[in-house]
Amino acid sequence: MALEAEVQRNPESSEGWRLLGQLYAELDQDVEAIQCLRRGHEVDPYNLDSLLALGVSCTNELDQLPALRYLRMWIENHEEHQVFAQGVEPPAEYEYEAWRHQV
Repeated sequence: MALEAEVQRNPESSEGWRLLGQLYAELDQDVEAIQCLRRGHEVDPYNLDSLLALGVSCTNELDQLPALRYLRMWIENHEEHQVFAQGVEPPAEYEYEAWRHQV
């Protein structure tokens, strides 16, 4: 694939990793999508499209706590929605129910 070649040539391309991850997600290959999207997230932790796609792919894989974390990060960094997270401290990792009710 051209996108795979692109991220091999330019591994610091957050957008390349996001596009490759979204392609895998569209093909219902969420494990591969998550790997690519996480790599892009490492490069640019504020890429809103990557955060949202990570939340969706983790949800598809029933990986609930990471899904909630990524979706919360998306809310916290999105100009239109960050007001919903202001003043609300994230619960401890093991408090899944509290996470679920906040998102």
